[in-house]
Amino acid sequence: MKYRQTVGRTDSPPRGWIKAKLSDCLHMKSGDMITAKRIVEVEAYPVYGGNGLRGFTDSFNREGAHSLIGRQGALCGAVHFADGQFYASEHAIVAKALGKNDQRFLTYVLDALNLNEVSEASAQPGLSVEKLRSIEILCPKSPDEQQAIAAALSDADGVVAGLERVIAKKRLIKQGAMQDLLTARRRLPGFSGEWEVKRIGQLANGFSGGTPSTQDPANYGGSIQWITSSDLNQALVTEVSGRITEKGLRSSAAKMVQPGMVLLALYGATAGVSAVCNCDGAINQAILALGAHACDAGFLFHLLQASKDLMVSTLTQGGQPNLSGALVKNFEVRLPADRREQQAIATVLSDMDAEIQTLESRLAKARAVKEGMMQNLLTGRVRLV
Repeated sequence: MKYRQTVGRTDSPPRGWIKAKLSDCLHMKSGDMITAKRIVEVEAYPVYGGNGLRGFTDSFNREGAHSLIGRQGALCGAVHFADGQFYASEHAIVAKALGKNDQRFLTYVLDALNLNEVSEASAQPGLSVEKLRSIEILCPKSPDEQQAIAAALSDADGVVAGLERVIAKKRLIKQGAMQDLLTARRRLPGFSGEWEVKRIGQLANGFSGGTPSTQDPANYGGSIQWITSSDLNQALVTEVSGRITEKGLRSSAAKMVQPGMVLLALYGATAGVSAVCNCDGAINQAILALGAHACDAGFLFHLLQASKDLMVSTLTQGGQPNLSGALVKNFEVRLPADRREQQAIATVLSDMDAEIQTLESRLAKARAVKEGMMQNLLTGRVRLV
């Protein structure tokens, strides 16, 4: 539920709250022009634009707590909180709380308003101070209640930010482990055997599928999972939204895949993205299914993950990256001759993936909790004071 929709349906504010226009609560003005050459990586004062921190400069034009609203571009309506001495560029609307209103509380209110939807309709989305001034919000009269709401939401933000930092750190650790373990730079205890160079086609059987005709509705909506290249972003494909029918499978070149196969996206933005199949499903021509027979499937998956950028840059030339089954099968990789070492490496990396997945699940829940808190606290549905 969006905050603006809630406000629009509210006949009367909760006890102790009022309906107010943004102009009653905030003084709003656009920031000042600053040239790109004045923005550097190291200087005394941060520079904020419509999308947040842009860099640093040698002077400031605002001091104290403010809310910043992006007024142009793709992230028009994005809201940030800034404090201390800083420079607000012309790409941001600077909003300062009036009277005893709490600045952080009003920052959360602005964020919940989904101001990108208010942006003026044009080829380049934009917000004007005049347009913002008339927007109505719900607001507690008591500064103490505003501060209590802001503190609760700030704590929720802290949980989210903490999890984001941990996940970023874990991903860096995993990246380092891949670079070490998949190149023999570091060997796991108990392994010292030779590594060898093989073509992917020597390690796995590969095939692609086809697409049932979209002109026949009877081909779609059945019980067979229809795996597309965008589904490979899951890394472990267990459940997808697409479905085809037995008729769709029989009447096309679509091919079935089984758990344990490694799937590789061949075309477009997802080219080179790989995943482990954990379900029975069908694929189209945009996916190469690899059934490992001369190596460990888990090791092959991690090897393809680590080789993605090199594979795409080596096997495609300019424009939109497009791979082919033949090119991928001829791509050379280096791996331990001892399959037990392959399995040991795959286990270490998969355990790291599982830990990151657990943290990402916690992060999704923390974000959902914060969203629910905003819906309840910023409408007075739940009171803290």
